[in-house]
Amino acid sequence: MKNGNYQLTMLDHFSKPIYNRRKFMEMVISVPRRVFNDKNYSKTNRQINKETKLKNICYHHIKIKISTLVGILSAYHLFRPPYY
Repeated sequence: MKNGNYQLTMLDHFSKPIYNRRKFMEMVISVPRRVFNDKNYSKTNRQINKETKLKNICYHHIKIKISTLVGILSAYHLFRPPYY
């Protein structure tokens, strides 16, 4: 029966700010999972690792494209001539 002793000892042995960084790491891992439906279709560990790496590359590529597009559109709105 689990009762959370490991988490309680981690709170005692580590400082609170370091322990709270865990949520940021979990967020970094969980966001691409949600985007790609949290499924790996490969059978072997080697293929699972390749699939996960490819999903991470695709996710970050999409993220960079969107941020670039937002930057271009915001720059366009800053420098366009005003309507009278």
